[in-house]
Amino acid sequence: MPVRVKSNQCIPKNVANGASANLFHIDWRPGTTFEQKQDNVFVASEPPTNLYVDIHNNPTPTRFTRNPMQWPASVMPIVQSKVSFKLNKEAISIKGFPIVPAFGITVHGMQGDTRDEIVVTDLRPPHCRTVDHHALYVSLSRVRLAPVYIGSVATRRPRL
Repeated sequence: MPVRVKSNQCIPKNVANGASANLFHIDWRPGTTFEQKQDNVFVASEPPTNLYVDIHNNPTPTRFTRNPMQWPASVMPIVQSKVSFKLNKEAISIKGFPIVPAFGITVHGMQGDTRDEIVVTDLRPPHCRTVDHHALYVSLSRVRLAPVYIGSVATRRPRL
């Protein structure tokens, strides 16, 4: 599953906030059970202990020494984070893994990334759509020489 890393995890390996990856492996506590809900969704009885992601375009071949040898060098563990805040005089703490699903991404989230192909679409109602030239430039400059899909029309990357 494609994911986006939401915190600086390993600066020497260029894994910072916004890095693209694929969820590679999940470690579960012994005895964790899974209950099937509707639509073939399974819910774990315990949270995962470790998550590992395969980083896209990882420029450093250095592998993490505790990873199994058969795993690619681009696989790295994700460190859990804890956020604490006060709400109505109550202290609240949330512990979790700083990744989010990334089946799609905004133009602003694409800055600094390069993709093999992109689809540019405007999800606003037709009467609200306007062309933001800056956003369109960022979109087109983030793709390699593959086709760019704008709406339902395929075109080759224009020279910018």
